[in-house]
Amino acid sequence: FGNELNMSTAGIAMEGEGIGKALLAEPYVEWLKEVHRIRKEMGAEDKVKIMSFGVAGMDLKFVDKLRELGGWDLVEGFALLPGRGNVAPDYPVSDPFAPWKVGPKGGYWNYYGSVKTAALMLKEYGGDKPLWLTEIYAPTFPNSFWEDSLRHGTENLVLTYALAQAENVKSAMWYQLFDSVWHNRLGVSEKDREYHFGLVNRDQSLKPLVLAYATTAEALDEAKFNRWLKLPDPDLKGLLFDTPRGPVSVLWSRKDGYTLTKKVPNFPSPEPWVETWKTKTELSVPVAGDALTAIDPIGRKSEIPAKDGMAALT
Repeated sequence: FGNELNMSTAGIAMEGEGIGKALLAEPYVEWLKEVHRIRKEMGAEDKVKIMSFGVAGMDLKFVDKLRELGGWDLVEGFALLPGRGNVAPDYPVSDPFAPWKVGPKGGYWNYYGSVKTAALMLKEYGGDKPLWLTEIYAPTFPNSFWEDSLRHGTENLVLTYALAQAENVKSAMWYQLFDSVWHNRLGVSEKDREYHFGLVNRDQSLKPLVLAYATTAEALDEAKFNRWLKLPDPDLKGLLFDTPRGPVSVLWSRKDGYTLTKKVPNFPSPEPWVETWKTKTELSVPVAGDALTAIDPIGRKSEIPAKDGMAALT
């Protein structure tokens, strides 16, 4: 019910009287009471559930105010819009085994910081409300250092969903299917980043992100998160999932850091076939059978033979 109401100004969340000020908390609670009244009058309590508005960034101040005003008991789920700029989805969690600290880098405009903070908050508040991510994305607005390149967006989609699964997210909704905006369907604007959030180009050709979406859905179908993998090199990261088809691991490296692009004048977007992660690291992993199946972000599979129960990945 509602969207981004913690952004009280027309500007972005940390501008002016935006995120952290909770200026609209009181009227929002009054609206929630009205919705509850109408739902009761219609006899629809069992059919209609009420989720919070999509909170822009993990705005703890707004949620604290919501609880103070009695609004927390008026929602049956929590909706979050975790933002992200030119950093990887797992930034800033450099050590997943350390206690999570909420702070300026852990609570607001980055993806995993927001999701992790929300998941811990919900657990602290009783664990009875599911977490929904009602807008996750990898915008590919060209020639902008703040957005994803087509290649980074493809990689980041896989990691975005894997991290959501690791934090027991109930539903993660990708924003959105097509480039363009709702009020100008299949329209175009070279000056507006909002036109470039799709999995599909406006001419209806596919971005590589579509392949990553399908690959992730297939690999993590019915998956249950097992644990973070403790790898011998701290710059190598891994998530382990149990699936009906056997164990699935999502592996990645942060040897080259978490920042995707640097701000330079007249920034040119790299082509998707140009590999931007330069450092290569070999990793030996245990294998139960004769070979390991490796799947890249766009779904290409390769069989890596095992020797003495181990397979070598790069």
